[in-house]
Amino acid sequence: MDTNQPAQKPYTTAADFFLHLGVIVALYVTVISFLNLIFSLINYVYPNLPLEYGVPTSDLSIPVSALIIFAPLYVFLSWLLNKQYGVNPYKRELGVRKWLVYLTLFISGLAIAIDLVMLVYRFVSGELITVGFLLKVLSVFIVLLSVFWYYLSDLKDKINTPQNKKLAVALSVVIVGFIALSFVIMGSPFKQRLLKIDGRRVSDLQNIQYQVLNYRQSKE
Repeated sequence: MDTNQPAQKPYTTAADFFLHLGVIVALYVTVISFLNLIFSLINYVYPNLPLEYGVPTSDLSIPVSALIIFAPLYVFLSWLLNKQYGVNPYKRELGVRKWLVYLTLFISGLAIAIDLVMLVYRFVSGELITVGFLLKVLSVFIVLLSVFWYYLSDLKDKINTPQNKKLAVALSVVIVGFIALSFVIMGSPFKQRLLKIDGRRVSDLQNIQYQVLNYRQSKE
């Protein structure tokens, strides 16, 4: 018997493809929503205009809603994936995994470079570099560098199961902390409903005022 035959290449099933794709999609939505939430909080603390205060609650509610759904989904799907790797280590060599991981590394690396380019451009062009702008640049750099480091380490099999658990706990704590801070700023859903009702009343009063003035001008 020939014992020097090459090992059979791992094949990708439909379940493998959609599980890996689901992890990456959940990751992208989580990262984008998390950065949008950070940007909104920075705008709340450091308004762009001197007379502008606060940030529309929709700027916070949308990323918060996405994080509440997609961050746990990303952790759960990653747990399923790592569980499969433990049972069938050959799945780490699947082509779909390598393609998606390398795509993630490419996108995150490119985004980091663009982030630094914007910082250098603002400095070279002589534009004012505000604290809010620096915090946004730093946030993008830290978040995307963390993603780049994790998937590069995972690609080299340098992250084991205990480390994955610690990273999942750390990620959960950070995201929950920012979500809690957002609720402190936005208030409870009941308060948001009252604010929307007040906004509708103001809009109705403005419409009535417009109709009265329009009637007065047309009828003299």
